[in-house]
Amino acid sequence: MQRITTFLYWVRVAALFLIRSWRSSLVIGVMLTTAIMTLVFLSALAMGVSDTMIENSTSLYFGQIALQDVPENVSTNELKVDGVRTILKRYSVTGLVEVNKNVAGLQLIGVSPEEELKNTALWKKTIAGTPFDSQKKGVFIGSGIADKLLVSVGDTLSFRTNTQSNATSYTVIGIFKTGLSQFDNTLAFCNKKDLSQLPDNYQGAVFLQQGRQAEPIANTIRKIVPNKATVLTWGELMPDLQQLVELNSVCMDLVNAIVLAIVSIGVSCAFVIFILRNIREFGIMKSMGVTHWELINFISIKIIMINVVSCALGVLAGSIAVIVFADIGIDLSQLTSHNQYFLTSGMIYPRLTLSSLIYPPIMAISFSIAAGLWPALIVVRQDPAEILRKL
Repeated sequence: MQRITTFLYWVRVAALFLIRSWRSSLVIGVMLTTAIMTLVFLSALAMGVSDTMIENSTSLYFGQIALQDVPENVSTNELKVDGVRTILKRYSVTGLVEVNKNVAGLQLIGVSPEEELKNTALWKKTIAGTPFDSQKKGVFIGSGIADKLLVSVGDTLSFRTNTQSNATSYTVIGIFKTGLSQFDNTLAFCNKKDLSQLPDNYQGAVFLQQGRQAEPIANTIRKIVPNKATVLTWGELMPDLQQLVELNSVCMDLVNAIVLAIVSIGVSCAFVIFILRNIREFGIMKSMGVTHWELINFISIKIIMINVVSCALGVLAGSIAVIVFADIGIDLSQLTSHNQYFLTSGMIYPRLTLSSLIYPPIMAISFSIAAGLWPALIVVRQDPAEILRKL
């Protein structure tokens, strides 16, 4: 009980010191509040950038989870576990396509046009024609293949697999260009009913509900499909994107540390000035028997009090800014137009997370307490008699 009473006494004294020197307290508080507000917003913005990269990459074609070699007897309804929004069923056949003696390898994907248009963004990359035409037996081909075969919309091409004795003719109804060679140079799409023969296995693109994590849902699906089937999360399918997201997070942590380290130096200098200006009071306190540890605790309490108030205001202001921009978004299309991870949209929507709300305040308080050691040592090392003699 005595310790609590003593602690509350020092809290009261610290508050009175801060109120009396309100100008210095205000300057330090504004500096800390601005830093926390900025870091909360930047952390949310970094999370928004990662979200946009993931959304752009997964919504283009693959989904958050990709299925391969799934037997036909395993229905998509069986795989639609909790957290799955929809599953697009696709049939892939590989063969050769020929036009006027120009030959190229091709992976022809049979799809359900309505579902693809509703759930994927690949059709947004159409540069000529239309993705699907119910009136024609057509294909939607990549620009790389079109350039190699010297074809355009309306031309007819012949497609043959290793198991076909006769080639199947298709009309080019559309051409797409994503800027990704794995799409533009190898893929073409058609209505699955236009395939001459459906394979025994199918591919699947699993799209998840908002906010759901891919890994646990992928593990659930792995228990349903046979061992020969492959289930890959977006991180396994695109390890470069996974590393980029992690790098983005690490860089944001470094920014937090650097900014708060600089701010803590300012806090330390401000408290040194504050102590030197009020050195007489500290000399009197020491002459009255206040111990070194009590003085250190006193200075630490003042630093913590300023930080708590500043962090609360900074988090509040940063959260308001995030909420505003999360609604309207930040358009970075001009800066991301040639980036493969921003193919479908350059809009960034900041997103608050628990770490973005907690990490900056914790670091601010930690750095500020560490920075308070310098002014605390100045007080501790001063002899009270010498202080009073000088003044």
